[in-house]
Amino acid sequence: MNAARFVSSNTAASLAHSNRTVMNVLDARSLGVVSDCKEILDVYPEAESGFYEIELWESKKKLIVNCDMKTDGGGWTIFHRRFDGSIDFYQNFTEYENGFGNAGGELWLGLKYIQELADQDHSEVRIDLTKTTQDNLEAELAYNNKAPFSTFDRDLDSAPPRSCAVDRHGGWWYYSCTFMNINGLYVRPGTICEVAGAETRHCGHLHGGFESGDMLRRSSMILRRT
Repeated sequence: MNAARFVSSNTAASLAHSNRTVMNVLDARSLGVVSDCKEILDVYPEAESGFYEIELWESKKKLIVNCDMKTDGGGWTIFHRRFDGSIDFYQNFTEYENGFGNAGGELWLGLKYIQELADQDHSEVRIDLTKTTQDNLEAELAYNNKAPFSTFDRDLDSAPPRSCAVDRHGGWWYYSCTFMNINGLYVRPGTICEVAGAETRHCGHLHGGFESGDMLRRSSMILRRT
């Protein structure tokens, strides 16, 4: 029987999102084939947050994903997470399409996998941002709604001749350009972003909703079917 498998935290911490997924995986419970974290929670309401193997509903691609089973009722699949700058998010479009980072650390799941998860049914996205331990914000994507995804090698923003991906030193659904740049350069909170060719002060890991415009300490994006 095919089973959803729970992965130990030590295993997941070293697991990259690539085709080289060969790891010690612990069979926790036979849940059948599941396509996302929401289905895991539906089948087993006591499921804990952690790392699970899923099979995407259309492509049948198997992925190890990090499931948040606590926030706002749980069932969320984490597709973006940053907290220490260990992963470089200034990547080309192919990298953003296929994903980079790892399930136990900083992460970009991959545009093609994010799209497939979202296409399965009506879905919602939650974005949580932290500047300091006392300063948090739940953000939204209204300004960037329907904008195509741009990277330094695939400029599709609405601000020619400039490239928002270069100016903001990241990849994003840039419009002209964005108030939220959570795929920008991770710099220590309290400092500014200084990168050759990029727009100083705006190229960092930040969100304009914070009054001072300081760099963020943490950011996460999670997806759930409704």
